Amino acid sequence: MERLPVSEVRRKHIKAILSQVGQNKGGWSAVNFNKYRGYLLSLFKELVQLEAIELNPVTDIERMKGLRKIREVLKPAERKMVVEHLSTKYPEFHRFVQIFFHSGARRTELLKVRVRDVDPQAQTYKVLIKKGREYREVLKPIKNIALAFWKEAVAGGRPDDFVFSVGLVPGTQSIRPDQITRRWEEHVKKKLGITADFYSLKHLDTTEVVEVLDEQAGAKFNSNTSTAIVVGCMMSRERKTECKIICIENAL
Repeated sequence: MERLPVSEVRRKHIKAILSQVGQNKGGWSAVNFNKYRGYLLSLFKELVQLEAIELNPVTDIERMKGLRKIREVLKPAERKMVVEHLSTKYPEFHRFVQIFFHSGARRTELLKVRVRDVDPQAQTYKVLIKKGREYREVLKPIKNIALAFWKEAVAGGRPDDFVFSVGLVPGTQSIRPDQITRRWEEHVKKKLGITADFYSLKHLDTTEVVEVLDEQAGAKFNSNTSTAIVVGCMMSRERKTECKIICIENAL
């Protein structure tokens, strides 16, 4: 199969490879299978565009169904423990955690934010959303409770600097999202005995927005709709929603 021309690759070949990889791994989980399938789907989509192959052989391979478990979130006592621990020993990571918790953004989005994208005066920051069929820039609100963290994060940075570069301070180098996960594993899960993962913070904050406002506001805050929250002088429905979100004061 390794000598098979790309133009002759068919669905049966992809299924055979996935089956073998699954055996090598000791069995597929639905999450891992679907992730591998997604990577292959994207790869062959590009090859179709380059006319190296006529049809995408991955398209008709079905996603594996799995059990979606309830995400574990931090308990109130754990939230307090995390804040006290990080603020004392790892202040830069504590600042990032607080900003992430109140941001409604994904790690990948925050790590691409540059100093020039942050407007503390207007309480907004700009992110590039790479989700769906097209990329789009979105202005997201900065909550009152997170404003001081944002001001501290951009202090001393140059306009083109990434806000969260090496050491989670402004710099020219963009860091990988898995560095955040490793920090959480090392400084929170291992040292504090906490089992909730880093992304549970996003789930917590979304739940808070939904409880205070509604599901539509929660989706809008996370940029899960085609209509983004933008800043305007008129008190439109979007502006009112943004103002309400900014004023949500529940701390991590």
